[in-house]
Amino acid sequence: MFLLDQYRGTILSCRYAIPARLALVESRTQLEKVVKVAVVDTIVRHPMLQVGMIDATAKFPSWIQLRSLDLKRHVNWLYLEDQANFEEATQDIFRDQLDNEVPVLSAEQPGWKVTVIRQGNAPVLEILLTWNHP
Repeated sequence: MFLLDQYRGTILSCRYAIPARLALVESRTQLEKVVKVAVVDTIVRHPMLQVGMIDATAKFPSWIQLRSLDLKRHVNWLYLEDQANFEEATQDIFRDQLDNEVPVLSAEQPGWKVTVIRQGNAPVLEILLTWNHP
């Protein structure tokens, strides 16, 4: 199904409450840093997030340990305007990512990405983990 482009990816969505000290506009950089540390910690704890794939379209593809990851390519922040409907916008982004191709499986990068969605100064953020099915 993957090779026929009938099954592109899978998404896990989680909503997190932001601690009051990080919810302020002035704390945006600090909030991004805290989320980045959490993503790095997750990657370190889960070796499957540290691999690429050799010959992804072959009959017998192989996993390969990546030497490094560029989080700028795999973590994306989306800031919604205050007047936007958060639930509707999040669902639209979710559907869009399900329909779009996820990172190409290769020996240079993993087949996953993280999207962080926040609206204005809302005390919550939504984190979407999208990964390539294989």
